[in-house]
Amino acid sequence: MENRGTVTPELKSLDHKEMSTLELPEGAITRLGRGWISGGMAFSPDGMHLVVATTIGCHWYDLNTMRFRRLWNTERGMLSDITFSHDREWIAIGNWDGDVKIWDTQTLQCAAHIKPPNKPKAVRVSAYNLLFSQDAQYLTFSHLIKRFSEGTDPRRMKSIGRHYSVYDWQANTDIPVSSFNVPPKPIRRGYSSLTHFPKAFSSDGNLVAYTSAPNLTSVMHVKTGKHITEFPDDYTDRQWKGCYKLVFSPCGKYLAACNHGNKFHVWNVQNGTLEIPPTEYMENRQISKSLLTYTADGTL
Repeated sequence: MENRGTVTPELKSLDHKEMSTLELPEGAITRLGRGWISGGMAFSPDGMHLVVATTIGCHWYDLNTMRFRRLWNTERGMLSDITFSHDREWIAIGNWDGDVKIWDTQTLQCAAHIKPPNKPKAVRVSAYNLLFSQDAQYLTFSHLIKRFSEGTDPRRMKSIGRHYSVYDWQANTDIPVSSFNVPPKPIRRGYSSLTHFPKAFSSDGNLVAYTSAPNLTSVMHVKTGKHITEFPDDYTDRQWKGCYKLVFSPCGKYLAACNHGNKFHVWNVQNGTLEIPPTEYMENRQISKSLLTYTADGTL
């Protein structure tokens, strides 16, 4: 992991004319677009800003003025994921090379650079599922590992697994606090998918829940790496098995999950039991995604 001490300029507003020539590759004279959204987008926790991860870098928008503010992280581009810390002080961005950079939101100074482990040829490692703990001390993310079956043709890539890591990134070390591998999820026609393997931190940052195997959710203590409990999550008759979203209750005692169909369920982490059995929340069988959240007091 690398820490950088250089200070970058503060954010400033840019008009469309400036944007057309900002951070151009060598030999290019203008920009007609703002890149393909390759790594999603994230609102700041206060709802004042929006950052968008694209193939040419990260774009920052001010939602008060609805104006574009800055383009940065353009050295490589090809961004794969982006997230804010809960206190809005940090932004973590991953790319298709598996690198993760953490940026100070006030100065856009790169505070840490986490690089993936050495990988063999004909293997692509991309960084996904970035998530800060509540206190922003820990960062967990996954490396999506794909291997080229013939040469280096992207159309012939085959998923070979996913690797999760939890870093105490402020400690300035490349050694993760904990890490674990997850095999591909088998689906019909011989393909495999690694798209939805959710993770969640408890509010105190002590526990992390994650997909440890197809149709299995595990809970682990972050600092010690001790395995706390695990739950089966094959509660749907859909093609896509397992959980789509995980969220801890504020007290950390319960873990709520929704599947790829139209049901949600809640586990009791302390005694390893199913607190609320799979419950249908909508009759429409076409609904395949849902969002979960708890109220601050944990009662709803």
